[in-house]
Order: sequence, then C-alpha cells, then structure tokens
Amino acid sequence: MPADVLVRPARPEDYEAAGDITVAAYASIEGFSPGPRYEAEMRDVAARVETAEVLVAAAPDGRIVGAVTFVPGLGPLAEFEGADESGMRMLAVDPAAQGLGVGRMLAQACLERARATERSRLVLHTTRAMTAAHALYRSLGFARTPGRDFHTPGGLVLEAYVYELSG
Repeated sequence: MPADVLVRPARPEDYEAAGDITVAAYASIEGFSPGPRYEAEMRDVAARVETAEVLVAAAPDGRIVGAVTFVPGLGPLAEFEGADESGMRMLAVDPAAQGLGVGRMLAQACLERARATERSRLVLHTTRAMTAAHALYRSLGFARTPGRDFHTPGGLVLEAYVYELSG
C-alpha cells in the first residue's frame, strides 16, 4: 500500500475520516485510553487546521488511512518552547493499515516540512504505551529526550523525542 498512498494536506471533506482514524488508532493501543476531552480534540481536525497543518495519507481509492498534525512553530498546539522548533502531533494510522509504512510516510512528511521551514528540530511527545511509535521514531533518527518530558493535567507522562535538523 505505501507506494500507492499519497500524503497531502487534509481537505475539509477529509476531516471526519481523519478524526475517526485518529481516535481508532489511539483506542487500539494496549494500555492507553484517551479521555473524553482528548478524544474530542483528536476528532476536531477543523480546529487543528486553524493553527497547524493536518496531513492525511490517502489510498488510491481516496480512502483516508492515516493522519498527522504538523505544528510549524509556536502556537496553541505547540508542545515545545523554541522559536526555531516545529512539532508533530497525533500521528495515527487506520488499525487495518498499521504496519504497512503509512506512519513512516506521515512522519517523513513532517520532517520534510520542518526542513522546508528551516527549523532546527522536530519535537514530539508520546506515551509509554505507544511502543510501536517509539520504534518508528528511533528508526527515523529521533532521540529520546527525557529532559523535555512533561505531565498532563491528568497526570499522564508524555515522553519527548527530538529530531535534530541542523548541526
């Protein structure tokens, strides 16, 4: 499937599918259960595109099989503090398409966008339960960066991974 998948900016007609896939992907992670507030945030693609770029992975038949939010700089979705940084959030692949390289394509698209905006690094946060994502991030060259971890108001530890784009 990956050779036939197109990564592109989300269009309004993609928002519902992208939100549904994000919720389904996160719900499929053993040991992780997003609360109602975070689930609503994952579904609200229209709100995310106001301050960030949501990318989708579209199969040849037009079906959306993955989505990710690229945060080009500081703003309401930034989980970083550096003005020269960018972020990646809510990487999600339809559970039926997981393991086929769609997540890698979406993450690489974020790296390409970070380079194009001349950022020095791409920052993301993940949970301990997201072990498949950790393997993907490490394989792409992200480094686990414990000094940038943080706790959500609900007490969930979000672990930082950073990809250095310069130097």
